[in-house]
Amino acid sequence: MGNIKSKTLPNYCLYKILEHLVNEKTSSFRWRLSLASISKDVMTLDHLSKLHLLQLHTVPGGSIASQEFVYAFKAYYCANRTITNLKLDFQFPSDCDETTSLYRVFRDKPELKRLSINLNTNHPETLDPLQLNANLYKLEIMDLHKDTNLSNTLDPLVNTLEHLSVPTSSHSVYRFITTSTVLYQLRIGRSTQVSDLIESLRLTKSPLTILTLDVLTYNAMGLSLKLLKTIKCIPTLQLYTTTPAIYHEHDKTYDMFKGIYHGKSKHDKDLDDILSRAWNVGMDRIMITSGRLSDVKEAIAIIDHYNSGVSGEQHKNRLFTTIGVHPTRCTEIETYPGGSEAYFKELIELANNNKDKIVAVGEFGLDYDRLEFCPKETQIKYFELQFQLAQATNLPLFLHLRNAFDDFINVIEKYRHTFKFGVVHSFDGNEEQVKKITEMGLHIGINGCSLKTEDNLNSMASIPSDRLLIETDAPWCDVRKTHAGHKYITTQFDTVKKEKWQPGKCVQARNEPCNIIFLMKE
Repeated sequence: MGNIKSKTLPNYCLYKILEHLVNEKTSSFRWRLSLASISKDVMTLDHLSKLHLLQLHTVPGGSIASQEFVYAFKAYYCANRTITNLKLDFQFPSDCDETTSLYRVFRDKPELKRLSINLNTNHPETLDPLQLNANLYKLEIMDLHKDTNLSNTLDPLVNTLEHLSVPTSSHSVYRFITTSTVLYQLRIGRSTQVSDLIESLRLTKSPLTILTLDVLTYNAMGLSLKLLKTIKCIPTLQLYTTTPAIYHEHDKTYDMFKGIYHGKSKHDKDLDDILSRAWNVGMDRIMITSGRLSDVKEAIAIIDHYNSGVSGEQHKNRLFTTIGVHPTRCTEIETYPGGSEAYFKELIELANNNKDKIVAVGEFGLDYDRLEFCPKETQIKYFELQFQLAQATNLPLFLHLRNAFDDFINVIEKYRHTFKFGVVHSFDGNEEQVKKITEMGLHIGINGCSLKTEDNLNSMASIPSDRLLIETDAPWCDVRKTHAGHKYITTQFDTVKKEKWQPGKCVQARNEPCNIIFLMKE
């Protein structure tokens, strides 16, 4: 197999190499091109006309493919009748018409047997574009928007697809598992609904022999037992475990302001600078959101530090925090010594002893997008129990909602009498949900995660001004260049990559409080 890797190689040099190598004598070679940026010149038909296997992807630090490249690749691929194995490991520009039309080209390629592709997009209105021919027997989807519906992609393949790999599961994937007749190897990056996965495996008509799942360490044993009890006919079960601390957002929130990313120190602690930038754009106070008991204690320690004046008088009495348990953290309540009663008692004691620092209950609620951290039943149980914190403190609620609207509203209606004020933060729902939430007397908080698509913008515009709050949710939920809302941003801060950090500058892709001005101007 030929392997060409180019990070600094000029495209004209690569062009000449391919011109020399891809000829009649090497026409059956399989080529893997690894490029820092993909030029349309690479896809010249004369150079790559007789390949059987082609893999194209950007090396780390590479870019999204350009529209010109997509156009050139489509022209090349439409003319090619030899490629049976294709891997496209880069993100297509989701706002490009050529991307949508390219996805449909695969339907008319009967020679294609194996396809690996990146389907991630930040434009849900273009979801489910991929159409495949019925001869395909292996499909690997390397990246995928969490809301993507794969029905039109998978349903035509129920009698032909033997190997399926997806980064996350969904109802369309479960339905395919149930109806498929020839699937023998399945890999799911993470399952959002374990019960639905088990049920689809129990009902499948396929001779499934290898099942591979990526699970969290603390879920591995329980999931293994459930699978072994229910699915006795699968010879090979492989579980790849990941320690939750590696990528759970609440483990990294404070670390990122210390210059630590994914457990590795990239630069000096710069929280003093971050706060100063916030005050300079007009912010007066900041609420540090807590998602579990240890978060509350750490937040109080940070507040005490800045209230002491050690870092400057300008920071005194301007930081506050919350008490509560994030829905993805509720499992730790059950393992706490003394159980939920002892856990909540300690939270209430912290609130009573720090009344000048704790200003809300939260964040708590429901998150069905990340059930791998905590199952639905556990989330609902502790969502309801945490209303006792609201009753004990008379504090407003800071609420979390992701892909669980009906259950969320049912719980809120049940306990609406226990609190006076509340905000559903980081909202990304539709106009109908806006109406329901505001009719219940709740506020809605928006940030960069609320502004990803044009539909999002329309929904946010429907929020009554007297019910609208803006937030950053830093260091998460920044307004990214791929977001529909980014086109309205006019203010810019000096920003550098974390590896090239400089005092006084923002860090790329790390949201921070001063960015609240982006939401205000939008």
